[in-house]
Amino acid sequence: IIVIPLVLISYVRAFQSKFILHRKIAKITFPVWLYVAVTGVIVYLMNPLLPMIYSIQCSMCKAVLESGADQQVAESLNEGIAYLAAIPYLLAALTIIILYKKFYAKKKT
Repeated sequence: IIVIPLVLISYVRAFQSKFILHRKIAKITFPVWLYVAVTGVIVYLMNPLLPMIYSIQCSMCKAVLESGADQQVAESLNEGIAYLAAIPYLLAALTIIILYKKFYAKKKT
């Protein structure tokens, strides 16, 4: 959601020939936009696989659920597994942001 205003601000500043201000915002906008664009394509390509991904459970969780737990518990457990699967992507995004800031800080000094 944050990408849209950043892109619009970058575009307007470039269109108005305010290139110094454009460069300042573009240094922030570009990595965020690139991350959103790449992960958006990945999610789009994974969309047909989502029903299969949500039905996957570890063997221990499956055994617990087959022992008599109700369906609502099983669905909640699957959602929890899906949330846990998203954590590496969030960590990757955070790592990219930190590396970008370090690189930008070195370049600026």
